[in-house]
Amino acid sequence: MTLHLQRQYDAIKAQLAEEEAALALQRDSLPASELQARAADFDRRYRQARRIAAEKAAEVQAAFQEARADLVRVLPEIISTLRIDVGAVAILDADQALAIDPDRDLTDRAIALLNARIPSPALPRLDLRLPVPQEAGEEVDTGEEAAGATSSEPTAPAQDVEQ
Repeated sequence: MTLHLQRQYDAIKAQLAEEEAALALQRDSLPASELQARAADFDRRYRQARRIAAEKAAEVQAAFQEARADLVRVLPEIISTLRIDVGAVAILDADQALAIDPDRDLTDRAIALLNARIPSPALPRLDLRLPVPQEAGEEVDTGEEAAGATSSEPTAPAQDVEQ
């Protein structure tokens, strides 16, 4: 999921870099007011993309932490259930044992018990989209005030991820 988000973010960064280079090439051919408007629009979209990416990254992290907490909450009970079901004194991680009988591997049973106890985590929808260019004279809400942005550079944006 985070690789998906990173790929989208990298594509947006590349697209913005291309737009920035094209804007730099137009510096001498555009009237100052138009150049300034395009530069302001570019800056707005850059900040918005970063803010969105930061939000999505935070959503992914929150979903991960919630899923981990669910796992930690039910794992002791599942291990105990497995131990009692097979009549074992202890359940060991395969990495901690010197020799293992493959017929005694309880991994699939543990996964089945986990799936029965906790649902698959809801994943945020990760869909980073580059903000569209602003038409001349159009005012666009960047959402920075609502997001509490105070620095000249917003935090990394985040988007929803689809499975």
